[in-house]
Amino acid sequence: MRLTILFILLWVAVGQSYGQTSTPMTPRIAARLILVDSLSPSDDSMTFMVMDSIIAARKDIRDYYFPAFQKISEKADGALAEVIGSYVLLYVKQYPKEFSDRYSYCLKRNNCDNMTRLASFAGEETMMRDDNQKEYSDLVDQMTAKYKNWRQDKLLSKFIERVDKVRREWKD
Repeated sequence: MRLTILFILLWVAVGQSYGQTSTPMTPRIAARLILVDSLSPSDDSMTFMVMDSIIAARKDIRDYYFPAFQKISEKADGALAEVIGSYVLLYVKQYPKEFSDRYSYCLKRNNCDNMTRLASFAGEETMMRDDNQKEYSDLVDQMTAKYKNWRQDKLLSKFIERVDKVRREWKD
């Protein structure tokens, strides 16, 4: 009996260490695991599903997944890092005020590293596009269409300043 229980416990432990669990992976579970560093983001379909969720129509979905997206952007390298800028551009174009609200704390604390990192990704992405000036103009136009007073928003002004800096320093 003891041997059977020991075998079952060992089998479960080995199965879990190789990612074989009885619970199927979902984007919601993946997001939670990414946040606690139990799952490393990579250029796989699950990571992309988590990132896709930051541009969902429902705000509660965006709210749930944005912290995981932030964590992904911190850890991204290689092919995954190359797509972060696209997601940042999509998000800021669609939800500029929400983006500003997410990082409002950084101006008070004088620490906007997370926002600056995303702005850098966005700036790089605009420069990688075939018509980088058109992409930049589209960013500004969409932000204006969605949030008329974004230029008076200190955080979004700081975001665009960083995008501009990356664009000025860009080397092909």
